[in-house]
Amino acid sequence: MSDDRLEVPDEALIALGRLTAEVAHELRNFMTAILVGSEHLAQHRDTEVAKTGQRIHDNATRCRSYVNQLLTHLDTPGLDLQTIDLAAVIADYLEKRDTAGTIQVVQSQTGPAFVCGHPSRLISILENLIRNAEEAVLPSSCKIVCSIACEENSVVVTVQDNGPGISSSMKPRLFGDFQTEGKDKGPGLGLALSRRIAEEHGGTLELVDSDQRGAAFQLTLPLAVHEEPQAQETTGNESQLPTLEILCIDDDQSTLDTYEMILKLDGHKVTPALTGKDGLDHLRKRHFDIILCDLKLPDMSGKDFHHHLLQGSHRGAEKLIFATGDLMNDSSRIFLAQAGCPYLIKPFEIDELRVAIRVALQSSRR
Repeated sequence: MSDDRLEVPDEALIALGRLTAEVAHELRNFMTAILVGSEHLAQHRDTEVAKTGQRIHDNATRCRSYVNQLLTHLDTPGLDLQTIDLAAVIADYLEKRDTAGTIQVVQSQTGPAFVCGHPSRLISILENLIRNAEEAVLPSSCKIVCSIACEENSVVVTVQDNGPGISSSMKPRLFGDFQTEGKDKGPGLGLALSRRIAEEHGGTLELVDSDQRGAAFQLTLPLAVHEEPQAQETTGNESQLPTLEILCIDDDQSTLDTYEMILKLDGHKVTPALTGKDGLDHLRKRHFDIILCDLKLPDMSGKDFHHHLLQGSHRGAEKLIFATGDLMNDSSRIFLAQAGCPYLIKPFEIDELRVAIRVALQSSRR
């Protein structure tokens, strides 16, 4: 029997993938309204209304998980992005790995370091850097320092060893494929793959200068907005935030309506805009404390909007929060990493929005 019926032209598969990604992206917009609205209902004083709201919210959360998996597999097979505490993931990994006691962990901040990523792929970067360091130094004298810090809107992980360092001739091609100089084994793909994984997550991996002996590599990832565990205890008291003037820009009216409903309940004043041009017009006329903007607008990209703010007289770039359902796109990840703005992945929940506002407000007051 012929297998011709199983053959599908590459162009058709590509078109199907793009169509599916577009549908999934639109679903994220709809789900934001459902997720946030049901979360609000789940807090209703009427028990039956609250139960119904919670039931809708639970199912919407499951739907979000399925859509995330769909988008993830369309972009990078097996890359299941989630919000994780990178500091905790690294600590757990090193506790299990470092039986010889050669690795010192330094964490410059006491709280978690949240990023949006795939735990095992990010740990593979750390594993490669540590293994390279161990191969460069005798086991009896090997010392590795892994430092974790939150700087502005990024999480920075630095791995420093006490080996011979990287030669000047090696530095220009260090992250290339099949670089085996100074290695007794392995195909020399580790750093190249590690950098690609960092870029998949909207981050960077670089060799950096150090005043210590040896080599220092720095992994930088965008800081993800995440609800702290203790935030639920204070959710009912939003009086810590003053009344804010918030500009919300999104081409989906139901999403704008949802933003307006939730933000007004917290006492804020909301101005909606359906296009980037409308948003810029509002900014020329009045002051806003926070700008919540979709990354994919019909008339301009989030990158274009951010550029307008940097070039214009209204100085709003430091007040920006981006919302996106398109984080799987390489250009989106790279832009968010470069811009340094807090961002929310659609669909998100009420407290994630509140935390994002606090982060942006602190940034704008620096």
